[in-house]
Amino acid sequence: MKSFDSVADIITNEFITSPVGTLTGIFSLIGGIYAAFLLIRKFLTAPIKGKSEFLLQAGIPAWPLRLFYVSLPLKTIPKNTRTDLFFGFLLIIFGAGSASYLSAMHIKTLLTPQNWTLLVYKPTNEFFYLTHDSAKSASLFSGHSLAVTTEQCDQTPVNTLSQRSRLSADLTGFICDMFRKKEHTRYISKEITNFEKSKTVLYAALSTFETGLFWLAISAILTLYYRKVVRKHIIEQHKKAESYLT
Repeated sequence: MKSFDSVADIITNEFITSPVGTLTGIFSLIGGIYAAFLLIRKFLTAPIKGKSEFLLQAGIPAWPLRLFYVSLPLKTIPKNTRTDLFFGFLLIIFGAGSASYLSAMHIKTLLTPQNWTLLVYKPTNEFFYLTHDSAKSASLFSGHSLAVTTEQCDQTPVNTLSQRSRLSADLTGFICDMFRKKEHTRYISKEITNFEKSKTVLYAALSTFETGLFWLAISAILTLYYRKVVRKHIIEQHKKAESYLT
């Protein structure tokens, strides 16, 4: 009996030995995802009890209210107070800013070459890519920067290397010192291995936090916006009612 070492081996073997069963499973999975999509779509587009007609008259669809958990109390005329605006803009700035920062980290992580690791130099808060015999900047445009290699550290002054690689002089000096000390070889290998192992978890965590923060910012934006829309619609309806009475 064959012993499988990974899930990929099991799937490959099952597909080779029983392609019909595998295809059936794939189509079942697709069907389940499609059914879940239809249920979510039905929930998001379902009329909001007691408010749907009024909200439609105001030009507000139901799905963004459900998706972003926007609360629009209609017992009184909604109004964006100074407190609402302060905390609303605070949430927008925090959510959008934090999500943008995490997105930049996500991109840097995705751009990490094979057999390299992504690190941060704490004294200057610089992100950089590192492998056994070279390092380079981890900016979003790191593809345009030159790598600092072991040979360059022995032949070129630190300041010159810093200008070429777009790394600070402190970080460049730190990298060259690390390359010169053979005991750091094991540390570099350990960091590369740990990074390769944690990639999947890191991608999932960053994606989750980015989505949640963007959701928070959009929720705050829509809450402030739709309150203004509802208030305007109510005032217009009152003015129309008054014109009919006079």
